[in-house]
Amino acid sequence: MAGHRADMMKLLKQIRKKGCTVERTGSGHWRITTPNGASLITSFSPKTPGALRDITRRLKKEGIEL
Repeated sequence: MAGHRADMMKLLKQIRKKGCTVERTGSGHWRITTPNGASLITSFSPKTPGALRDITRRLKKEGIEL
């Protein structure tokens, strides 16, 4: 599971470089806000690699290519 957390940190770094804001919520999740104002909430430490793919897929729908 620690490997997925490290992958999540790398992904968040890439997301920030694309102009998105990334912040922790009060409950410990991540809130990602795209430049166009769309927002998505995700887990602090994803349980599977598929969770990272889902985040990437959701951002792509908002016009953020990683």
